[in-house]
Amino acid sequence: MGVWALWSARAVLSVLTCVSVASVIISYHLTTLQSGSERGGVLGEPRSPHQRGILSRGPVAVLQHPHHHHNHEPLLQLLVKLESTYLQKARAGAPVVLVRGQKLLVSRDLPAYYHALTPTTSGRGRPPGGRSQHPRHKLTDGMGDAHTPPMTVPRPRLQLLDTTAHRVRMVGVNGSIYYAMEEEAAAGGEVGAHDWRLLVCLTYTDGDTSACLPRKLLPALTPHQKVGRVPGLRGTLWRREALCDLLHASRLVAPIRALVPACYALPAHTAYLTAAAHALPDTAHWVVKAAHSGKGVTFVDNRKLLEDLRDKRLGSGQVVQVHWGPPLEVLGACVSVRLYLLLTSLQPLRAHAHTHGEVVFRHPPARGYAKIQGRIWTWSELVSWVGRTSGEEAMRTMVAHTEAALATLTLAADLLLPPKVHTLRKATRRYRCEGCYQLLGVDLVYNSSFHPAVLGVSGQPDLSFTTADQEASNTHVLGRIQVARDLLLLLTRDTQVAPQVNDALVEASDNLGVVGIDCLISHELCLTQPDLQYLLHTRRESGALDHAGEHSEGGTAPGTSWGGDPYQLHEFDLGGRDGWLRFNDSYTRQDTTVPPSGSGMADDEKAWMTDDHTATSRKRSDEKRLWKKRKRAGFTMIYPSPVGRTYDQVMVDLYQAVSSNTSTAFAPASYLLTESWRHVTRDLHGLLTLLEGHSRPLPPGVTPMLASLDLDQNEDIHEKWLEHQDHPQDHCMQDPATAPYLQRIILVPEVALTPAFTPLVTTYWAQVEYQTIMVQVTGVALNCQAEARLDDKFGPSTRLVNYTLGLGENRLVLAVVDIGHSEPWTLNTYTLHLTRLPPPVPTPDLTLHTHQVCALKQECELRIAPSEPCGLSTESSFNSWRDFLTHSHGLPACSQGDVHGRWMLPCSSCELRDSCDWSRALWQPFTCTHTTLPIHHLRQCLYGKTLVFLGDSTNRGMLYSLLQRLNGSLTSWDKTHDLRVIRGANHGHTTFAFAYYPKFWLPSNQRPVFDQTLYQLLHRAGPLRNSSDTIVVVGGVHWVAVQHLHMVTTALHREGLQGATVILKTLGAGFHIAAPGVHTVSLRDHSRLLEHSMNLASYAHHRGYQVVDTFNMTAARYRHFLQGKCACHFHQIGVSGGVEA
Repeated sequence: MGVWALWSARAVLSVLTCVSVASVIISYHLTTLQSGSERGGVLGEPRSPHQRGILSRGPVAVLQHPHHHHNHEPLLQLLVKLESTYLQKARAGAPVVLVRGQKLLVSRDLPAYYHALTPTTSGRGRPPGGRSQHPRHKLTDGMGDAHTPPMTVPRPRLQLLDTTAHRVRMVGVNGSIYYAMEEEAAAGGEVGAHDWRLLVCLTYTDGDTSACLPRKLLPALTPHQKVGRVPGLRGTLWRREALCDLLHASRLVAPIRALVPACYALPAHTAYLTAAAHALPDTAHWVVKAAHSGKGVTFVDNRKLLEDLRDKRLGSGQVVQVHWGPPLEVLGACVSVRLYLLLTSLQPLRAHAHTHGEVVFRHPPARGYAKIQGRIWTWSELVSWVGRTSGEEAMRTMVAHTEAALATLTLAADLLLPPKVHTLRKATRRYRCEGCYQLLGVDLVYNSSFHPAVLGVSGQPDLSFTTADQEASNTHVLGRIQVARDLLLLLTRDTQVAPQVNDALVEASDNLGVVGIDCLISHELCLTQPDLQYLLHTRRESGALDHAGEHSEGGTAPGTSWGGDPYQLHEFDLGGRDGWLRFNDSYTRQDTTVPPSGSGMADDEKAWMTDDHTATSRKRSDEKRLWKKRKRAGFTMIYPSPVGRTYDQVMVDLYQAVSSNTSTAFAPASYLLTESWRHVTRDLHGLLTLLEGHSRPLPPGVTPMLASLDLDQNEDIHEKWLEHQDHPQDHCMQDPATAPYLQRIILVPEVALTPAFTPLVTTYWAQVEYQTIMVQVTGVALNCQAEARLDDKFGPSTRLVNYTLGLGENRLVLAVVDIGHSEPWTLNTYTLHLTRLPPPVPTPDLTLHTHQVCALKQECELRIAPSEPCGLSTESSFNSWRDFLTHSHGLPACSQGDVHGRWMLPCSSCELRDSCDWSRALWQPFTCTHTTLPIHHLRQCLYGKTLVFLGDSTNRGMLYSLLQRLNGSLTSWDKTHDLRVIRGANHGHTTFAFAYYPKFWLPSNQRPVFDQTLYQLLHRAGPLRNSSDTIVVVGGVHWVAVQHLHMVTTALHREGLQGATVILKTLGAGFHIAAPGVHTVSLRDHSRLLEHSMNLASYAHHRGYQVVDTFNMTAARYRHFLQGKCACHFHQIGVSGGVEA
C-alpha cells in the first residue's frame, strides 16, 4: 500500500510538470506566431528583448510622447486594429438615430431629443419628425452656436428619425421590416439595416415587442449599433413589486439590504409583512404605496398597519415599505431626488450618472409626501445647499453615499440582467447584450444624516416638458434636454483612444498579459480581444463629454479624431479654499469685500479699491464663464471608477450570493463564473480601478460625481448680483434663479457685518455697543417675486422692523419667501448673530483708587415711581466699596424676598455712568441682606424636595439657573413651551417640574386654562408630599392676577397639598420696546404694573405665601435684559455654571 501511494504521488507530480511545460511551450508558440505574423517574419526569427509582460515600464515600451508610438508595439497595433475596425463601420454610414416605441411615450419624450439636436439660436427649427434639408451639418452643442470640429472632414450631425410618424420600409435585419422616414423613400432610398447608430426605444415594456426591436434580433446588431433597452429590467428592478421581490430573494445579501428600505408587495408578502409589523413597536412608521405610480402614498404607524392587515383593508398590488427614518428637510420641507443613470455595458459593467438631477419638494408625511408644485431645484443646488448649511464634510458624505448607492444598484443589475438574454446565442459564447443600453431614472430620499435610500427605478424616465416651462427656462426642462443630448453624444462618440488605452495599461500594471501577444501562467490576468474592446469603449465614453476638448480653439491633439485629451481635468482656481470644491462662499470673503465706512481709509483709497474690486470682479466673471464652458454638465462614469476600491466588499458579497446560492434572484447568473472566453466584472475590477485612477486622478476624498458637479452655480448668482448693482434703477430681477437670495440687508443704525454682504453668504456676525438696545432691520430681495421677512415666512416685511438687542448674542433670522402662492414658501434664510457688548469694566480696578459708592432705584428713561429719585445717586455714608461690603455683611438675613431695596455699585463718579463697574452691582435691601448660600448648603436645603414652576419664560429661566447652580452644570436645557419634568437632580434627591403658561400664541378658545395646567403639572411631578418638601413657584411678567392665587389655593387643597410652600414671583420689567409680535407697555402702564405687583405681594403675604419681588430689581436694570423680543429675560445659563441676573 505504501509503494502504491508513493507511485501515485510521483505520477501526479509528473503530470503536473508536463502540463506546466506544455503551457509554457504553447504560450511561447502563440506569442511567436502572433508577433511573427504581425511583423511578416517567420517562426524562430530573432525577437526584440523580452518584456515583463506587455506592461513593462522599461525603455522598449515607453515612448517620449504619449501620442506617438512605434508601429512595432504589438499591444498598440492590436488596439489600433480593433479600434479601426469599429470606427470604420461607425463612420461609414450617416449617423441616424431612430425613435420607436409606443406613440404616447414617443409624443411625450420626442421633443427632448429633438431639442437636444437643435441649436437654441436657430429659432424653432424644423418640426419634430421633419426631414433635414442637408444630411450633413456642423456639430452643434445644443446650447449655442454651431462649432466646426477641428478635423479635415466636417463631422456629420446626428439625424433624428421618428419611425412612428411615417410607415416606410427599413429592410435587412434578418429579413424583418422596420420603418423610417417617408421622405427617404420618396427620394428613392431606404434606411438600411446597418445605416443607423442608435435606436431610442420609448416603451413601458422590455422592448421585445413590435413597438421596439424583438429580443431575438439583438445579436444581429453590428458593434456600432445600440438599442435603448435591456431585456429583463422590468421584471427585476423597474416595477415596484419586482424591486420588493428582489429584496426578499436577496435578504441575506448585505448590499441589497442596505440599498432599499424593507418593502413588501401585497398579497405575495402579506405573511412576511405581518410578522415584521408584530416585531416592531407601535411607534414604527410605514409608507403604503398605491398599486399604480402617481397615486400618492399613505404614512401610517405600526398600530394602524396591523389594524389594516387584520381588517384586510390593504389591496392587491400595493407596496408597503418601512419608513426610512427622519427625512432630510430642506428649508422646512422634505425632498426626494430623481437621478439619471445610464447602463452602456454589462459583464463587464459600465455605468454613468448624469450631473443633472431633479429635486422634488414634498409635503410632510401626514400629507402623504405629496409634491409641492412650483418649487424647482437641481441636484447640484441641493448639494451646494448642504455644503453651505452643514459643511463640506456633510456634502462629501451625501455625494459619496449617493454614488455608492448608484454603483451598488448597477453592480446588482450587472448580475441580474445578463441571464435574461444569454440564451440568444449559443452556450459557448452566450450573449451579454453588447448592443444594449438603458437610461434609468432612480428615485432617492435622504435621512437627516444624508444617507440615501432607493425608493424606485424607472426604465422609462420622463423627459417631457411644457412649452411654458421651456419659455421660462425651467431648470428641469433644460436638464432633461441636456440628458437626452449627452446620451446621444456619449453613445455616438468616435474618438480615437487606442494610444491612451495603451499608455494607461503600460502605466497601471506590470503583471498583465494579452491573449495572442504575451500571455503566461505567471500573469495575474490575460486580456482577451473582447476585454480590449471594452477598455476602448470605456475610455471613449469616459471622455465623451469633455466639451473643453470638443470646442478647443487650439487644434487637434494627436491621437484623437478631434478635441483634446478627454481624460484631462481642467482645474481653474476661482479663489476657493479647495481647487475642486467651490460650493462655499470663501471667495466672496476674500475678493468681494469692500472696506466698510469708518474703516479709517481715505476717500480716494476707498474709491480706488472699489474700482479695482469692480474691475477684478468683471475679469474674474469672464474667467468663470470660460471655466464653466469647459466644464458643462454631462454623464459621469461611476463604474469603473478611480475609487473602485470602495466597492470591493460589495463585489465580494454579490458574487458570493451567486456562487453560494444564498439568493434565488442572483442564482441564474452562476453560468457567468464558468465562462472563459471573456472576463466578468469581478475579474477586471482591480485592473479597471488602477486604469481609472491613472486616467482620472482625483484628490483624496473626492469621488467622480463630486468632481463633476457644477457647484459653482453660486458664482452665476454673484455675477448677476454684481450686474444688478450697476443698474440701480432696477429694483429687482425677474430671473427665477435669483429667487432665494437677498440683494442687501439694511440695519439702522448701520452695523458693519462680517463678512461683507454678498447674496451667497447666509450667516453674518457683528458687534454693537452696550448703549444700543434696539436696531431696525429689513432685507431687500433680489427677485421680484420674493420678499424678506423677519423670523419666518409669516413675519413682517417690506419695512424697517424693530428688533431688541439683549446683552450677549442675539440671533436674527431673515427668511426669503416666494410670495407668488397662496401661502408663502420659504426659499432661503439669512442669519445675523449680533453681539451686544456688556458695559465696559474700568481698568485698572477702580476700588483701588478714589471712588464713590452709588445707588440706583430706577432709571430716568423708565421712571416708574415718580416720587422716587432716578438715576445714579451718591451713597455718602460709605467712603469706599469695601466699607459698603462690610456694612452689608453685618446686616441680618432677609426673611422675605420683597424687602425694599436698591442696586449698589462702585463708580469713579456717580455722575458718569461709563465710570461704573456694573459687574459688581448688588441688590441691597435697606434693613437686611440676601446672602448667597454655599453650594453644599443649597444641596442640603433642597434635599428631598420637589420644586414645581408654573409660569412663562421668566419662571423657566429661574428654574434652569437654580438647576445649574445645584448641579454645577447642565447636560441639556431647552426653551420649552410645554410641560417638562426633570428628575435626578442633586444626585437624585431633587425633582424639578415646569409648565408654560399662558400659551398666548394659541387662539383664545384653544388656550389651556390656569387651573387645568396646574393640575396636570402637579400630577406629572408626583408623587408629592403635603409638606414644605413640595414647593410651588408661580409668576410671570405681566399676566399674574389675584384670581390665579385663588386657583393655586383651591388646587392645593383639592390635591391634599395645603401644607406645600408657595412662592410668588411678582411681575417684571419688559415690553418697553416696540417690537413686532409682542405688545408694548407704555411708561404710564409700567407705573400701574408697579402698583399691581405691590397688591399681589400684599395678598400673597395675607395667604401665607412667600414673595420674591422681581419688578423693582428688573425695572432698574432694564438695559441689562438678555435676548428676546420682550426684553424681559434676566436669567442666563452660563458656560461655567454661573448665573447672571
